[in-house]
Amino acid sequence: MIKQIAPLAGRILLALIFIFSGFNKLTHFEGTAGYMAMHGLPLAHVLLVASIVIELGGGLMLLLGWHARIAAAAIFLFLIPVTLVFHNFCASKPPI
Repeated sequence: MIKQIAPLAGRILLALIFIFSGFNKLTHFEGTAGYMAMHGLPLAHVLLVASIVIELGGGLMLLLGWHARIAAAAIFLFLIPVTLVFHNFCASKPPI
């Protein structure tokens, strides 16, 4: 039974991360756009709309199971540049 429930629970929980993140970007649009611009992204408003579409749309697609593989691939490809731009691993200090 756990083999049937675990993948569904994982997909739901993963989807909720992106749905909440996309909704947060939508409700705090100007602040998020300013944060993106502060990181040197050009056309921050356009990129923010694309981020919201990918996170909310992809998250809902994952949650509903509608073209879930396409949604997962889109989110995966989206996360690569986002991780590189917003998580500067070279600037972080190693733990003592």
